[in-house]
Amino acid sequence: MLSEGKKMLMLRVLVGLAWADRRIDQSERDFIASAARSLGLDEESLATIEAMLDKPQDKEDMELLLRDFLHGTLTRPERSKLIELMEGLVRADGEVSETERELIEQITRIRQLAAPFGRLRQAMTKNGAEHQKGPKSRGSGS
Repeated sequence: MLSEGKKMLMLRVLVGLAWADRRIDQSERDFIASAARSLGLDEESLATIEAMLDKPQDKEDMELLLRDFLHGTLTRPERSKLIELMEGLVRADGEVSETERELIEQITRIRQLAAPFGRLRQAMTKNGAEHQKGPKSRGSGS
């Protein structure tokens, strides 16, 4: 079951992708609304998404979106679902703009780069926890 935060992250990515060409077609709005319903978004989150659909996303919004996506903790199945939704959105209006294509490529690169760092961070956290345990264990046996 997806948390509300993960649902919002996925939908924010979709909204950002829809705005990539500086316009949103009705077919894209319909697709995002359908995705929001299928994910079971709560009323407050739905209102937030609807507001985002009415306001063009600027460069700063897109940078925040990419940062959130980079730091999002989507599992592999959740990422697969997001990619499936992105593909559906891109097909919704029957055309893929160069800007939409570039955004998809940028998101894909970010996630590919983030994966090894996520594994490194996990390893460091695990090793750090073991390192912290080590000295305490030795100190308590003296």
